[in-house]
Formats: sequence, C-alpha cells, structure tokens
Amino acid sequence: MKVLLFLAVLSTACGWCEATNTYLISFHRPDAVVIVDEAGSVLWKAEEPLVHPQDCAVTATGDILCSEKTGVVALGLDQSVKWRYTVPEGAENPIAYPLGPDRFLIAVEGPTQLLEINSKGDILKTIQLSTSATEQAHGQIRGARKTKDGTYLVAFYREGAIREYNEKGEVVRDFGSGLKGAIGIARLGNGNTLLAKVDMIWEVDSDDHVVWDFVVSRDTTFGKAKLGGVAKLKNGNVMTKFYTSSKKVPTLIEIAPDKSIVREISVPGYVKAGHFQILTEDFKPSPDVVVR
Repeated sequence: MKVLLFLAVLSTACGWCEATNTYLISFHRPDAVVIVDEAGSVLWKAEEPLVHPQDCAVTATGDILCSEKTGVVALGLDQSVKWRYTVPEGAENPIAYPLGPDRFLIAVEGPTQLLEINSKGDILKTIQLSTSATEQAHGQIRGARKTKDGTYLVAFYREGAIREYNEKGEVVRDFGSGLKGAIGIARLGNGNTLLAKVDMIWEVDSDDHVVWDFVVSRDTTFGKAKLGGVAKLKNGNVMTKFYTSSKKVPTLIEIAPDKSIVREISVPGYVKAGHFQILTEDFKPSPDVVVR
C-alpha cells in the first residue's frame, strides 16, 4: 500500500512539477524486479520470489510482467500473483513482452521457440526457430520482439547471431553471425533496426548500412561492462542497461545521437540488471519511448 500512498501524494503535492520518469528494472544480484525514480531510489519491488528475472514490462492492466527462469509471471502492484505460465521442464524463458490487452510474447529456450500466449496460459501461436547453439538451453535467446509487420526479431546470445523470422519460422533477414553476446533488437518507425550485443549498440538501415553506433570501450570509461536491452526515445536518444557488478558503472544510461551520455541512473544494493522499461510517475509505459 506504500506505493499507492506515494502516488497519491505525488499527484496532489506535485501537480505543478515537470513530469519525470520512473524505471522498471530486473536484477540478478539479488534476483529482483523493482521500480525506481530518477535518483535510483526504490519506489516498489516485487515480494514474490523470482528466479533469474530477465525481460520485464507493464501490461495494459497495469500489472508487472516478468520473465523468470521457469516461465513468466504477472504481478499486481499490491503484490498479488495475477497469473503465471510455466515452460516445460528443462526449458527456460528470457522474454516477457506484451503484444496486446491479453496477448504476450515469450521464448522457450531448449526447444528454441517463440510463443504468443494469453493470461489463461493458452498458446495462441508457436514460431519454431533454429540455432546452432543447442548444447544448453540457458542463453540461447536474449532478445525477441514482434514487429508491426508481424515478423519476429531474435537475438541469439550463445550463437552470436541476430535474425528476423516470419510467423512460419522462416528467416526473412539475417543481420549477421559472429555477433558475440547478441542481446537486443528493435525495429524503428523509419524502418531502421536497432541492434545490441554486450559491447555495442548500432543502428542499420534497410540495406544493412550502419547509420549510428555506440561502443562501450570507445565511448565510455566503463571498461568491459556488458550492456543489454535498448529503448529508442522520441528525442532521438537511446537508453540501455549494464549487466555488471561494478559500483563504478551505472545501472542505466541515456545516450544522445552524438554519443554523449546525458543521463545515468544507479540503484544502490542491486547489480547485474537484466532488462528495463521507462515508465511515467504513475507507473505506466512512458510516451517518450518510441520502441523497446
């Protein structure tokens, strides 16, 4: 109930204030899903035990959707478990992405599949993928998103590849192999594609020409810190997170087109961020985000 009181006070006492963002973030040390403010102070955290939470998002009903090692769970801000879906034994799920009011994208590592499911656990669609990295389930997939054209963008972490599939599981575009630590991908409104691996982010046009890039070793002082998911903002900036235990590296950074870092957010007591979503003050998806 503390979070509800916080929101009530914020809306009455700060009605004149300039709107600021909050941030939904998953962590692996400790395993946690939290919402923080611009200063990195925790405003809400999941009390439900979560194992290796990764992708996370706010749903159309205002619940917190989060992938966990054995499946996906939706939590209310009141800490209630709204629903849960479990993948087959031995498989893992790193993806939790709302597609509509009651339609969600998840992945099944092991069988190497994408599933569209609803909150009842019904499988609405199965997209069979393929990867050369079949020795273990964990780490097969670290990024998956559905485009407005109905295709699926998938980052294969262990294989080091990023591909686009149609709903039949056929490859319609290959962004290349040798992409060690491929981890994030998003289709922009202009048709360009934003891609990420642990040491860089880059944007390519429809002809695969690189139109922008950001390299951790070149453009930061964060050494070998591993970056992760990406979000493109309306102002042209890009936000990403870092998977690191170093206290010298922020949890989130916002990057301007000129590659300068214009915002850093650190969350004391939490390291190794899994994924994030930018929210409004009242914990709704931020309208400032173009795609994530």
